[in-house]
Amino acid sequence: MLFSIGPAVTTFVRGSSFNVETASASQAFEFDLGECPPGPYWLITQGQPPGSPQGLPGMPPPLPSIPIWIRASSAETVDAAYRVSQAISQQEEYRNRPIGEKSNSNAKSYKIYFVLEGCRLDYSQPIEGGYVYSMGFGTGVESHSAIINKVLTGVTFPIGEATCQIYEQAHPIIVVAFNDIRAEGPDEAVRIVRGRVDLICGVLALDRSSAPKPIAVIRMSPLGQLDVAFFVSPYYGNMLSGFVAGQVTESLDRFVRAAEIDPWIGLVLGMYVDAIAEKNNLFRVVKLWSLLESCAKRRDWPGFPKKDSKGFYSLKLGRLFGKDLAKVCHYLCSEIGFSDNNFSSKVGFIDIVTCCYRVRNVGAHEGVIDPQGHAPETQEALRFVFEEGGLRILTNWAEAALRKEQVRALGGTA
Repeated sequence: MLFSIGPAVTTFVRGSSFNVETASASQAFEFDLGECPPGPYWLITQGQPPGSPQGLPGMPPPLPSIPIWIRASSAETVDAAYRVSQAISQQEEYRNRPIGEKSNSNAKSYKIYFVLEGCRLDYSQPIEGGYVYSMGFGTGVESHSAIINKVLTGVTFPIGEATCQIYEQAHPIIVVAFNDIRAEGPDEAVRIVRGRVDLICGVLALDRSSAPKPIAVIRMSPLGQLDVAFFVSPYYGNMLSGFVAGQVTESLDRFVRAAEIDPWIGLVLGMYVDAIAEKNNLFRVVKLWSLLESCAKRRDWPGFPKKDSKGFYSLKLGRLFGKDLAKVCHYLCSEIGFSDNNFSSKVGFIDIVTCCYRVRNVGAHEGVIDPQGHAPETQEALRFVFEEGGLRILTNWAEAALRKEQVRALGGTA
């Protein structure tokens, strides 16, 4: 990857090896180029990669790195200096490209820095309009230490240096920086790129096998004024107390024992936690439905109806198209006990299940709601799920399924 102009341009043949002197010592190390594809590269010596944003106070300056061009063969003639310069120019334009309301005459230019915890990067990565780069350190254990020392009155536990280092290494910090966000105000600037940051987190989770999460965002105005906002997730859980709130020791104990007997209980319980934590309601529907499907597909009903020539399954409450939908409906009806009697006369059980399934398909197959692009019945399903209580009903079904499977795992009946 190229990040900025370096002190020299050198060409090497693919598969060859070479020596390079580090920035901090005279010792030479040999690097094998191996199967690197031909093209421009930076040989990063040590420290912060070149080109990382310098807009924030206190950031260390980059150490010098050597731009190289890897050739395909020794017979290939390469104007390395020109090609590297050209690639750098193209990338410079790419990472400084404006994002947002570029045609709005009232828009101003903001710099936005999202601080993420939980992902390690070896070197900076250019993205459209900015960079993703590592800060070279992680969050400390100090806040947890303060909590621990409040657990027992009058007792202070010293936190050793080794523990601090291990904790910091386990919570690395990276920054997603955008150089030129065009918006009328700082809140709008953050909103414009927040979706991109969520996608970047997803890609990093896929590529780095770790899931970074935003912990703060720094905004820099056109006049250089800085402010910071922390991402604090509100508490959506039960605010009641006592038995009515579900604070029952027996329930905790039973789920633990059920998961020990059947580890699958831990899987679906984790699916439920993931669904409840999901901020995108469309994706929450997908995750809750996946939980119900997982429960339903575990059951084998000898009398489950066969599909007809048109792909429909005839259940007691009506005909449903598709085996997955039919099995979930049959599971909720025969195993959990839901039916038309649980709902008002205006909305029947089959109607609610079908609405949830349609919305699940929108999320699973399209990933976004198009106000104008869905069939009338899908529009009606979206309205019911997100505006008329359907999501709450789906959540209740998932909770009931979890409790049913916990009882089943312990050898009881529900």
